[in-house]
Amino acid sequence: MHKRSLTERAGKVNIYYNSTSWYNSDMNTDRNVQKVALIFFFIIGLTHIVAHLMITNGYFMEISYAIKNILEIPFILSAAIYGFMSMKISFTTSEKDHKIGNILIILLVIILFLALIYLNLFIPDRI
Repeated sequence: MHKRSLTERAGKVNIYYNSTSWYNSDMNTDRNVQKVALIFFFIIGLTHIVAHLMITNGYFMEISYAIKNILEIPFILSAAIYGFMSMKISFTTSEKDHKIGNILIILLVIILFLALIYLNLFIPDRI
């Protein structure tokens, strides 16, 4: 949250920002991304587990295989985004510039995504 006080004098509004308001805003964004990734992880993970159980028991085989194959990459990516955001939140301080850390995290997620696409497209399943 931004720490600001609004004072009205003669129809004018003066806004005073705290010196670390940009840092607090970035941290709130990071925490919100982390929370959304955790929610996606739970929902996609539960659906993925149910699809595996349905395959094991022989229920709705075609649909279960489709769900399992479709949700594989989003499940791993939501876990990776949650993990990387947790690392970023724990390593970030207001005194240091963290642009290099942001770039590194984005590059790692992109590399992971491309590796997963490669594994899914070019290495066949042995089922």
